[in-house]
Amino acid sequence: MQEGFFAYERPAPDRILASWFLAAEPGHPLMTKWCQACHLYWRLRLKSDDYFWFHHLFEKLCSSDVDFRDRWARVPKLSGNERPHRAQQLGLGNEDPDALSQLLQEQSPVLKLSHRHDPSLLGRSCLLNWLLADIPDPQMPSAWAGISSATVNACRIASLAVKTENLGDHIQILAANALMQRLWNAPSIYIDRDNSIATLPGLPSPTSQWPIVLNGWFKTNREQWPPHPMLMPAYVGFHIRLFQCPELVEPLALAHYREHGPIGCRDSWTCELLQSHDVNAYLSHCLSLAFPRRMPGYQAPETVFVVSRDTKILDYLPPSIGPYKYINHYTGSSCFDSNLHAASQLLSLYRHQAKLIVTTLLHCALPAMAMGIPVLMVWPENSTAGRDSDRQRFSSLVNLLTVHSPEELVAVDWNPPVVDCVMEKLTAIDSFAMATRRWQLPVVPLNWSLAPAILLPPPP
Repeated sequence: MQEGFFAYERPAPDRILASWFLAAEPGHPLMTKWCQACHLYWRLRLKSDDYFWFHHLFEKLCSSDVDFRDRWARVPKLSGNERPHRAQQLGLGNEDPDALSQLLQEQSPVLKLSHRHDPSLLGRSCLLNWLLADIPDPQMPSAWAGISSATVNACRIASLAVKTENLGDHIQILAANALMQRLWNAPSIYIDRDNSIATLPGLPSPTSQWPIVLNGWFKTNREQWPPHPMLMPAYVGFHIRLFQCPELVEPLALAHYREHGPIGCRDSWTCELLQSHDVNAYLSHCLSLAFPRRMPGYQAPETVFVVSRDTKILDYLPPSIGPYKYINHYTGSSCFDSNLHAASQLLSLYRHQAKLIVTTLLHCALPAMAMGIPVLMVWPENSTAGRDSDRQRFSSLVNLLTVHSPEELVAVDWNPPVVDCVMEKLTAIDSFAMATRRWQLPVVPLNWSLAPAILLPPPP
């Protein structure tokens, strides 16, 4: 990386570099010009004229731009066709242990695999499964070397619980739990955000602190703050409702934030509030932006969902919206388990069926944007004080998309584009990783799976 850019060279005679492993410093000229060329290429087309268009754009820039060619010439060259492809050349279904030994001896820093294989390979004793599971060689340390299954199973993690009827609260909990389960385990215990977090009634006596992610909307029950000392909080996606719980910025709370910071805030309003009290805070965005983007299905989604706390928004919908399905995120129940299940089912419904979502709810809009669903956001009807509260909650959302007043719905574009929230998604995921690093938990090996062929691009 001494030139600030790296790519493997010549994976095949018709390509001067490989695209499957790229590294660059932010703003590097090679990446900047290559990106501009990509935008120009796709400006007036819907389909590529060349399977390797991406690679050939790079080559054209080398031919037409002297500075571009000179910078690429200075990049140290490693062949993209030799060691990185050795696993494929040996055969990922190869059951000969000598094949693994050969790979280990070559010590390639990167092995280029392939998704074009029968999923049954993962159930066999073969090269692919050895690489993705655990490498049976004492000379080759794996990413989880020395971590026993007993140690992994002993990772006790707490999660929030709520007794609210608002499924938006449960969606934020699902987002945090999904990230925890990817790295460690599902939560071992749930702690009530509003009624138990300071006193921990009934919590089994731990020999060490309980890790817990504190994300979402805080809070009712002013007596239950700050959190109990036996909790080890990771603050990410944190939002303060000051008028409902002024204790959130009283001296004890501020001392707690300083001890457990930096504090990742869901929105710029919360971030600025904490910074005004000399708390180390930053904008992490909401963890619901970390939900994975939906993959293309067999059929295009066809349902327009109108989602709100009440039906007032329906009075403003023009006939041009066409047929739609109304959904209320408020269940009328305080049962945490049933609401958590309902929130999970609702996210699945949106993922598979939503053509467009029209909503007044923050935690309908954010997960929909994360999944790649077009969203039309509307301010909820509210009093002046209520609108001020909405502006606090929406203080970061308004930088991602236009929030319309109900009266504007008669003239809006009912085919809005998908909101580009890639950087916010990455920020949320990175913030989660940074906030939970202090837990020092061993990472559980990933549960690998192969994508079904219907989702893969055609072979060249």
